[in-house]
Amino acid sequence: MAASTSGVLWLHFCTMVGRGVASSMFSTVNGLVMSGLLGVCLLLLWGCVCLWLSSSASGALVISRHNEAIQERRGAARSLQRRSTNEAMVEVYSVTVDCTVTSCFAHTVMTSKAFNKASSSQEILFEVELPKTAFITNFSMEIEGQVYVGEVKEKEKAKKQYEKAVSSGQTAGLVKASGRKMEKFSVSVNIAAESNVTFVLTYEELLQRKLGRYELLTRVKPKTLVQDFQIVTNIYEPQGISYVDAHATFLSNELLPLVEKTVTDRKAHISFSPTMEQQRKCPGCDGTLIDGDFIVSYDVKREKNLGDIQIVNGYFVHFFAPELPKLPKNVVFVIDTSTSMSGRKIVQTREAMLAILQQVHEDDHFAIVRFDSVIETWKDSLTKATKENIIEAMDYIRRIDSRGWTNINDAVLKAVNMLVKDRQMERLPERSADMIILLTDGMPSVGERDIGKIQENVRTAIGGNMSLYCLGFGNDVDYSFLDVMSRQNKGLARRIFEASDAVVQLQGFYDEVASPLLLEVDMHYPDNAVDSLTISHFSQFFNGTEIVVAGHLMDNDLDNFLVEVVGRGLEEDFRVQGQVSAADWDVFYPDEEYIFGDFTERLWAYLTIQQLLDKSKSGTPDEKASTTAKALDMSLQYSFVTPLTSMVVTKPETEDSPSSTLIADKLTEEERQQAEKITYNYISVQSYPRHYQPAHDYFEQEWQDEEMDYGYILEQSYPRSRSINFTMGNAVAFSDMPVVWRVLLLSACVYISLLAQTYGALVISRRDAPTQETKETVGIRSMKKRSSSSANVEVQSIRITCTVSSRFAHTVMSSKALNKENSSQEIFFEVELPKMAFITNFSMEIDGQVYVGEVKEKESAKEQYEKAVSSGKTAGLVKASGRKMEKFSVSVNIAAQSSVSFILIYEELLQRTLGSYEILIRVKVEQPAQEFQIEADIYEPQGIAFVEASATFLTNELIPLVEKTVTDTKAHISFSPTVEQQKCPGCKGSLINGDFIIKYDVKRATSLGEVQAVNGYFVHFFSPPDLARVPKNVVYVIDTSGSMHGAKIEQTRESMVAILQDLHEEDHFGILLFERKISYWKDYLTKATKRNVSDAIDYVKKIQDSGSTNINSAILDAVSLLKKERKEKKVPERSMDMIFLLTDGMPNSGVTSPQLIQQNVFSAIGGSMSLFCLGFGNDVDYSFLDVMCRQNKGVARRIFDGSDAAIQLKGFYEEVSSPLLLEVDLRYSENTDFLTKTHYSQLFNGSEIVVAGQLKENDMDNFSVEVFAHGSEENFVAQGKASVTDWQTVYPEKGYIFGDFIERMWAYLTIQQQLENSALSTKEERGNIEAKALNLSLKYNFVTPLTSLVVTKPENENGANRSLIADKMTESQRQQAERHMAGAHASPAVGSPVIDDLLAAVDGDPHFMIELPDKNDALCFNINDKPGTIFSLVRDPKSGFVVNGQIISKKKVALDGNMNTYFGHFGITHQKLGVRLDVSVQEISVFYSDKQVKLLWSDATALRDANMELKLVKNCSLTVTLRHSVKFRVIRHTKVWKRRHDHQDYLGFYTLDSHHLSASVHGLLGQFYHGVVFELTDLRPGEGQEKLDATMYVKGQRLNVTRHWQKDFNKDLKNGESIACWFVDNEGRGLIDGAASDYTVSDLFTAI
Repeated sequence: MAASTSGVLWLHFCTMVGRGVASSMFSTVNGLVMSGLLGVCLLLLWGCVCLWLSSSASGALVISRHNEAIQERRGAARSLQRRSTNEAMVEVYSVTVDCTVTSCFAHTVMTSKAFNKASSSQEILFEVELPKTAFITNFSMEIEGQVYVGEVKEKEKAKKQYEKAVSSGQTAGLVKASGRKMEKFSVSVNIAAESNVTFVLTYEELLQRKLGRYELLTRVKPKTLVQDFQIVTNIYEPQGISYVDAHATFLSNELLPLVEKTVTDRKAHISFSPTMEQQRKCPGCDGTLIDGDFIVSYDVKREKNLGDIQIVNGYFVHFFAPELPKLPKNVVFVIDTSTSMSGRKIVQTREAMLAILQQVHEDDHFAIVRFDSVIETWKDSLTKATKENIIEAMDYIRRIDSRGWTNINDAVLKAVNMLVKDRQMERLPERSADMIILLTDGMPSVGERDIGKIQENVRTAIGGNMSLYCLGFGNDVDYSFLDVMSRQNKGLARRIFEASDAVVQLQGFYDEVASPLLLEVDMHYPDNAVDSLTISHFSQFFNGTEIVVAGHLMDNDLDNFLVEVVGRGLEEDFRVQGQVSAADWDVFYPDEEYIFGDFTERLWAYLTIQQLLDKSKSGTPDEKASTTAKALDMSLQYSFVTPLTSMVVTKPETEDSPSSTLIADKLTEEERQQAEKITYNYISVQSYPRHYQPAHDYFEQEWQDEEMDYGYILEQSYPRSRSINFTMGNAVAFSDMPVVWRVLLLSACVYISLLAQTYGALVISRRDAPTQETKETVGIRSMKKRSSSSANVEVQSIRITCTVSSRFAHTVMSSKALNKENSSQEIFFEVELPKMAFITNFSMEIDGQVYVGEVKEKESAKEQYEKAVSSGKTAGLVKASGRKMEKFSVSVNIAAQSSVSFILIYEELLQRTLGSYEILIRVKVEQPAQEFQIEADIYEPQGIAFVEASATFLTNELIPLVEKTVTDTKAHISFSPTVEQQKCPGCKGSLINGDFIIKYDVKRATSLGEVQAVNGYFVHFFSPPDLARVPKNVVYVIDTSGSMHGAKIEQTRESMVAILQDLHEEDHFGILLFERKISYWKDYLTKATKRNVSDAIDYVKKIQDSGSTNINSAILDAVSLLKKERKEKKVPERSMDMIFLLTDGMPNSGVTSPQLIQQNVFSAIGGSMSLFCLGFGNDVDYSFLDVMCRQNKGVARRIFDGSDAAIQLKGFYEEVSSPLLLEVDLRYSENTDFLTKTHYSQLFNGSEIVVAGQLKENDMDNFSVEVFAHGSEENFVAQGKASVTDWQTVYPEKGYIFGDFIERMWAYLTIQQQLENSALSTKEERGNIEAKALNLSLKYNFVTPLTSLVVTKPENENGANRSLIADKMTESQRQQAERHMAGAHASPAVGSPVIDDLLAAVDGDPHFMIELPDKNDALCFNINDKPGTIFSLVRDPKSGFVVNGQIISKKKVALDGNMNTYFGHFGITHQKLGVRLDVSVQEISVFYSDKQVKLLWSDATALRDANMELKLVKNCSLTVTLRHSVKFRVIRHTKVWKRRHDHQDYLGFYTLDSHHLSASVHGLLGQFYHGVVFELTDLRPGEGQEKLDATMYVKGQRLNVTRHWQKDFNKDLKNGESIACWFVDNEGRGLIDGAASDYTVSDLFTAI
């Protein structure tokens, strides 16, 4: 079977290369036949067959190797992982990681035990990842009592084994580079049936202090459930531990409590030991949650300037890191702008330099040298870093571009000369640090090109007077050249990996060296007391780092052990000295003394070897040899695997093979770089791996037994260069073949390889297209042009024109683009439109030729439609996008110097929700357009009550460009920024990126409503003012089955608490919980008194999930409960009976047939009550709930999985919580026809009923209207003769624009209602209804679920045109698409649509967090400022709601000099409601209704007023609801540091509901209340794969963001909930409008 499958793959491959390769191949074969070389011809053909066989017989091993490479490119963390040919038959019953850190020296032991349960032997793999700075010290395998121990040998003595490993293509055998910071050790062994194996790996490293902390990273991925899984870390620091933090990338809410942490003054114990059930990824499955990094970070106390010295067994180690003021620095940035830096590199360099320049301190001096073939300076000398100079330098950086060759020598010498000259001219502070930072991506190619000579020139010029730091960008740079040159000149080199986070890497390196504290640091020790010192002179000491010196004590003599440290400080020389006072480890740790032993000696050896290896890179050959010999001797003595030694592992003999020897070597940075170059050329792009299936085992075994002389396997891969490569792997032998035949066959292989490369780009480009679609599906891409070279596509115009006539919106989106390239390009047109809208037209104009989309019956477009579906593109051009939008996209190939115009038109009837209509226009422009305009005209003869216009992308500069003109019956809104105003500061992109939102409402003067008539059609809008609400009797039916576990049940509890609090006192309610069984809160309905609501809240807070899902019985019990109460007259006669069902899944207990449940419910209700269904998540059958609700006078609503699910639940409830009328009948005179729906079960507050129809003979004189309904106290009756507005009179100059809008509105409404009715009808009725809807769709050119828009693309270069299909998606199809997206969640691009309601908060030190409902995600950023600063958090000019917060500082400054700040005082005002709150950490002052109340946090109370509800929980939280405005919570924290006998009181502010605030709300939090549009791309492992990084496009900015965890205390006020968020650095710059300083105000109660 495998061989057959591979054969198909091979044939498919031949087909793929057929057009470009087969013709050449067969012409070659034909030529050979004609030449009489038939034998050679047959040989070549046989070679192809052999290649096919090789692909079949490559076996699991080769494919496994390829997969591993791909996995590394994806950045997956594979650490403690076991694999076998049959994993299910291998039981991993123990995985333990035991780490002991003793004075920063970490000793880690990784152990795993596995059992082969199979009846035959199996290969079992042990694979771990360890830090690249660590040295392996031991490895062993125990198999059935026999122990096999790895032995550390000199590399030369292991030469035979080493060369064999290298010749087989396994560099260093068992060790490979893995990411930026890790190395992978893997070994496999054949284990007999029913046998055990135990693997033990030990490694050691000295933890380096960076940015104020040490970090211990353990990477684990057991891949299966483990009986005994344990991570244990013990930290011993006699100096004292200042803090310890432990977390993991894989921790869920359930796993968090399992991280146990015990910290005393000098010791910390961290453990994590989940049971098998706790490891389980999902109930009943075998997958494990344990997959990622377990990270422990900590720092120590630093009380003495002399530092800390530890002495054990005659060896000492000295840790030196005093807290000192920062030295000014004089830095010359030397930037490579040669041609090789073109594209993304130069863009990232510009971006990084802009960020770095903003961080340069005012006391610093700086200069910029750019170089290619020519050397260019920004200014001739160094400049002080004033704000004006920084701004000027940033303008210069924005203009740099790539050109020419690479003249490194002259560029560095120019920088040296500038520093020397300015130092001689005394322009620089005497006590300051001189440094050069060189960024280059390649080898010198012009000027002096000899590497040795350049190093010599630079060393001579610098003369020890300054430091040189070299940043090697990408894989083409000679890292060893830069490394040596940096070390020769008191600096260091760092590789900058070519990736989307290169900016972050550049900034990160700069942060490390940005704050020098001391220069020329000398550590002096008595010559007669110590010897064998490690390096004791350091050119610089930077903030957040540490100097470490170790050595040997002669005679263990402490009496003469004096230490002196001398260095150059800011104002004077630093000098500190003293007698060493070593910690007595036996006293500090009496119970653990046995574990310490020789750790200081091993730490000394580790440090000495590291420094000797560094030193061996420079110096004379004799010096290098001597240094290397010393390092080798010590590596062998202490059993360290270093670049000079090898770990020789002997695998045991098995039945099938003799014993074999494997080699584990330590990689140098150069070897890592070389391996990455090979990997880069080898690995396919991760979106398109293609592997051949393994053959049967006998093929593999047969070839393994053969001699591997000329054995090769061709493996196909698609690297980023978009060419097809063939990688030769040693899997197949042709030992029976004569040598000449082998050579000929190999030539054939190479020939095929070369031919295949000519076709690679085409194959990859086709594959890229659907990959791009995956990105677009989840991205926010609205009106956007793309091409293969976007810089050569000029977007000439983008226009969006929206005309609203009596709520019916007609929107035209048009764009014009020019291909400036000299060759044709593919240009994309992409827009998003509301899902309730119908597309009515689309056209493209290309060089005067117009191509118009045609609306056809879906069956008529069947061939194209099926083609679109079969290719996996449902509906071709239209896809779901978020909760409310759909995306339309089309591309067309445009000839050189040609232009294209796109026009899309859609229409929709605006729905009134919560008292307003909303027009949402989504725009995202990649580059500024010469003409950009959004225009909206609103015509409402009834009169306009208010109009608001806002946009999520508006900056302070763009706000004045939103022009608004409002008269009584007309509003005009426009937004037309110039090219300059569109530009994004500091980048090439555009600020126009997000949602333009218009909200309005109309005046309502009469109870009869408003009637409009034009051209023989009428529309009636009914929403009478000033009606009293009807009491409601509601039963909440809540699914508590097992599938509601976790966030769903928590969010249900939260939303139910809020919903119950909103009940009106006249309402009655009941609560019914269901899984397999049904349980009641009470078996009767209860009046919503305060006491009853409080009791009910206590009840819902305790609900738990369990069992299966019995929907049928639950609803029927709720019906019976309501009927019983109605029968016994326990509820008001004039009240509304309703059931709210919340469920997340399909019925799987009791009656499970959806149709039977629908029938049962319909029969039970009998039209006497309304059923509202909320479908939670994507597993629910939405169509089942939708039909059942429509059958029973209700509606269904999807509740999307996300952190805002509670808000969605409450939001839907608010829409239907206030019924005003029941059983509404709208009746019209007999001169009307073709009426839309005229009976409505309810009219809710803030909504509207719309009826449309046709007037017979356009007779308005006899047109009368009657409305009958049940009101709260009596029946509602309104009747009268319709008074129709004369549109020509009201809008005399605009008469031409209205035409048939009411007729089209009638058609729109009719089609919508017919489609809804078809779901409730019999099959025969459904056919008739859909036929009517289809006819109307075709007549009015609407793209509905029954029609398709066929777009014919013009002929391409191949002379063929093709048709694409745009369909309208039903809600069920949208749900299915979302399920598909969820399955592909790890796609390369992740985006988030517009968010309607967000949870915005600030808490902690201060951490701002914006929780995003649509994606179960969040954005976060920090703001830091001096104590006393007051920030504007929320500012709503319309309502006068203002929240300002004042920063306070921590009582004690941290040891590292950083000042922790918090919010300690809030001023909260609502001008319209007359409410003011003054909230501090001590007390709360409330001003409302001319009253003043002062509360203490130790109080527990509640206040209620017409405009305000306030609840104070003792020493915990203050929750405030302001009527029809906003709900928020202030949380009071007391943070305690037990070890420091210190505490800090501070406040957090959480916005719980903000949707009533106006669109102009702003502030650090307020700007996010009505939506944030962003796109995430390029998800990738962060530095060393410790965190996840991504690129975010938001508000026209391109930001690098990192996955962080923040605490949300809103739900769990005591412990908080860890929320994953995308962290935006630099105080949120780019995410927030403007800078943080723009939000400072002078007073807590300042409104502006």
